[in-house]
Amino acid sequence: MPHAVLTGPIDLHRYAATHERRELRDPQGAQTLGGIYVAPDGRRAVVEASSQSYGRTRRYWLALHLREANGATECVVGLAEVEGPAITPGLQRLLEALARGVLAVEPGTSVLRTNLPGLLPNGT
Repeated sequence: MPHAVLTGPIDLHRYAATHERRELRDPQGAQTLGGIYVAPDGRRAVVEASSQSYGRTRRYWLALHLREANGATECVVGLAEVEGPAITPGLQRLLEALARGVLAVEPGTSVLRTNLPGLLPNGT
């Protein structure tokens, strides 16, 4: 499954306050990050998303999940569905954009590990 693990002082309520709906376009299609919904305890959030390529639209729920590991806070950015949709380049771009959004808002946060092709473990 495509994902990224971010580490650092992440507050999902603070991120949600700055989260913006946005559309990404490239030659392969269009991807949209929609609304965000944060659990009351602030440990999980889901983001509506969709990707369109070759005339087909796919809808996703992307997840942000905070967990404690080795005394540090980690945030897993990935799919919310257990039986996920097809793993497409559009889905990977959506997850990358969501991870970059968290990195931009949460100072001191970096990418611990990832299998997303456009996101490097040094946070770029």
